[in-house]
Amino acid sequence: MIWVTRMDSLLTNITSLTDLLTGVGTMITALAGVFAAISVIVKPIRKKVGDWIVNNISRAHIIDQRLENFDNALGNIQTSIDGMKTEIQNIRTENQIQNESIELIKHANIDEMKHTLTEMYYQAKKDNGISRYNRTNFVTMFETYSKLGGNSYVHELYDQILEMPILDD
Repeated sequence: MIWVTRMDSLLTNITSLTDLLTGVGTMITALAGVFAAISVIVKPIRKKVGDWIVNNISRAHIIDQRLENFDNALGNIQTSIDGMKTEIQNIRTENQIQNESIELIKHANIDEMKHTLTEMYYQAKKDNGISRYNRTNFVTMFETYSKLGGNSYVHELYDQILEMPILDD
């Protein structure tokens, strides 16, 4: 009978173990179902998140490359502008030098015309008149002299030349 009692006890334990294993099996099956459901739900989310990360990293790289290209272009433009500024300054300096030269030439021409007009006046005064040709030349030269800024006693000579008699050529 001891044997039977032990057998009963063992069967009871086996039944309990079977029940336990059945319960564990049921729980494992349930967990497998939950994990399968999670996998079905998470996989598309994981794919979307992964794709989003890859796309944004790719876009960020493209944006970084474009910004670098833009910076390079701005640097090239700045270099060109700096070169243009230098060239403009050189042109301004050259123009100033040329303007000074033109002023010197202008004053030399004014002085030369003043001298010539004075000589023409004294020759006409000596001749007691002026030829039509010399009068026309005197008037033309006087107008140029005035336009260049000549403003000395020559204006009086001009008035006197206009009053002198015209000589036959």
